[in-house]
Amino acid sequence: MLLNTSQLKELYNRYDKKNSSLISIPFSAISDEPLKFYKWYAALFQIELNVKAFADVDSKQIIIYKGTKMKYYATILIPYENREGYIDAVSEINQIV
Repeated sequence: MLLNTSQLKELYNRYDKKNSSLISIPFSAISDEPLKFYKWYAALFQIELNVKAFADVDSKQIIIYKGTKMKYYATILIPYENREGYIDAVSEINQIV
């Protein structure tokens, strides 16, 4: 079951170190889901708390950049079977961002 906004805020505040620009939240503090689900949790932090976050599956942590607010976000659905046709478009988007 995914976390609600108040649970996300609680985790954010619990692991916030005032003198650091990053917050590291161990996967074990969130859930015992398979590793692939933590990308969804990172996306939840981004959407619900309006921060930049990513799931580092190697260190098993969600990394949140403090003070970096996102103004916009977008999801682009790319059909897996046609993914090669989107390489140039994704590369161009990455260069712009």
